[in-house]
Amino acid sequence: MKKNYLFDVDVLLQVLQAIKDGNPVEYRPLEEPNWRDFNPEEYDIDTENCKYRVKPCEYSEYVEDINVPPALMQEGVIYFLKSKDPRSIKQSFACVKANLWHIDKKILLHFFWSEDGDSKKLYVSDPDRRISRSEKTDNFANEIIPDINLCDPDKAEIYVASISQVKMLESRLRDVGYELKDGQMKKIDGNKE
Repeated sequence: MKKNYLFDVDVLLQVLQAIKDGNPVEYRPLEEPNWRDFNPEEYDIDTENCKYRVKPCEYSEYVEDINVPPALMQEGVIYFLKSKDPRSIKQSFACVKANLWHIDKKILLHFFWSEDGDSKKLYVSDPDRRISRSEKTDNFANEIIPDINLCDPDKAEIYVASISQVKMLESRLRDVGYELKDGQMKKIDGNKE
């Protein structure tokens, strides 16, 4: 009899690495929606009946001071990216959808916010959209497209965003009719089509 495996190998590797590094991990039984803390000293990993993930980060009051390499960017986490060029005033934020750095040096994003002086633009990934579109906003440009990749992450210093930055980004997402909920980009009811 052929056995079905209900886990993503990349996620399982991230979970195992997190356990090895002493970082928190969560699990949820397949039939339940809520995540719970996982204690690897008490329980074994059960990939047939449960899903696992590295516990999403809790944002602090300030931008974290540890530069994160692209390979370690976690899914569902919002990062602050600062250009390594000292002459550049460009800064941006990215929320990781899937980190495929170890496979093909690609990082897929839920959204990307870019600021360069007075120029501000939000890119939102919506796989249900087959063509690009935008929503009317007062203070920034936006584009809603099927997929977004993080281009040239090696050209930026990458840090975990602060809580105030996360709140600002959540507000910008609501302005275009989206929210990041439970690690997924979702349309808000009443969103314009």
